Amino acid sequence: MQAAKERGKHMGRPPKLSREQINHASQMVREGTSTGSGTTGLLER
Repeated sequence: MQAAKERGKHMGRPPKLSREQINHASQMVREGTSTGSGTTGLLER
């Protein structure tokens, strides 16, 4: 695994949410329009 990491290979599961979805969820939590777990439930569908 060390050799793969040195070659820049990603190890592990792919992210469930896209970067755009993560940013949107963070914004909703900061604004107080949703909680963390509530926002994740909306975006995973």
